[in-house]
Amino acid sequence: MKCALIFIIAVSAACASAQQSNVVYPLGVGDKWEYWLTWGAFHDHTVVLGDTIMSDGLHYAHIFEDSHLTSRFERQSGDSVFEYPSSLKYVFSNSVGDTIWTRSAPAETTDCILVLADTTSIFGRELRRWRFWMYRRNAYDAEQSYDIVDSLGMAEQRAAMTSTIALTGAIIDGIQYGSITDVRSDRSNLPDKSFSLPQNFPNPFNLSTIIRYTLPSHSHVALTVFNILGAQVAGLVDGVQPAGSYDVRFDASTLPGGVYVVRLNAGTFTLSNRMILVK
Repeated sequence: MKCALIFIIAVSAACASAQQSNVVYPLGVGDKWEYWLTWGAFHDHTVVLGDTIMSDGLHYAHIFEDSHLTSRFERQSGDSVFEYPSSLKYVFSNSVGDTIWTRSAPAETTDCILVLADTTSIFGRELRRWRFWMYRRNAYDAEQSYDIVDSLGMAEQRAAMTSTIALTGAIIDGIQYGSITDVRSDRSNLPDKSFSLPQNFPNPFNLSTIIRYTLPSHSHVALTVFNILGAQVAGLVDGVQPAGSYDVRFDASTLPGGVYVVRLNAGTFTLSNRMILVK
């Protein structure tokens, strides 16, 4: 796999050593995306619900994923994208082969590397594309890659070089590209915009993954993991916590591979996410 990565970087570097600036990473209120999730054979919809100022005093777009009922908060600053709380996510002005960031956790380290910078034809348009490869080094090395397309956002996600999430349509600044089968319009019962449970990272994963959540206020919190049959397999948090953001490591080394659900209960709010354990 490392040889394949070196080959991709070499070819990409020959095509373009760096991309020009002024990248548009769409985060406008009302922007929508539809993805086909091959591992679950269903469509997922992502919508920018609004713009909010978070506790760091910066403006973020509030992004909501319908199928998982989860929120995340992102902002663009120049050629960089950040996810709240101010965690660097992507940089578009770097050269192919550059490490964008490195993060360490107990017994593992994750690198984000720009491995491709080219153009791609999508929805009848020729647009710039960047591929960010995230490689987690531990006892069960895992990898994911994300294709980000100028003016469209994320176009594809891969796990071990196999497409798992693919963009089928989008509505950006009121203009539709591709196909949108259904985007839920009634969101009156969504939780507070600063209460969130983003997708665990990495996902799919093996051995362990990081679960992040944000609380808008002092709450009693229960963070629990269930298997696909609804049986509880782990209780990660059970107690009172102040407002803020938290990272919890879920160790699944003793569990069989499959789909699991993490559920966050805080006060009157409940959110959940699907997680895929690969062994």
